[in-house]
Amino acid sequence: MTESADNPFVRMATAFIDQANAFSRETGQDMVATALLHAAARYVAFATAAGAETGADFASERDEAIEHFTAQFRDVVGQHYDDYAGNFKAYLGRD
Repeated sequence: MTESADNPFVRMATAFIDQANAFSRETGQDMVATALLHAAARYVAFATAAGAETGADFASERDEAIEHFTAQFRDVVGQHYDDYAGNFKAYLGRD
């Protein structure tokens, strides 16, 4: 994914992060991270259901969909974790 500001994906992700940062000033990062995870899971279920022909089709794809999205999440978390590990001081201002 191209990290260009004119990329709709990047604009959406940046908007979600900006909102998360605003919420974290009120509640702290742990609660915001948990809320984001919950919202993402809820939206994934909705988007997958909306794309299904029938409720039975949706139900039958449960395990495959969960595996697909958790694998994607695992990969993306790993990428960002490595990025922060390599740039810890630059990003957070401490060792």
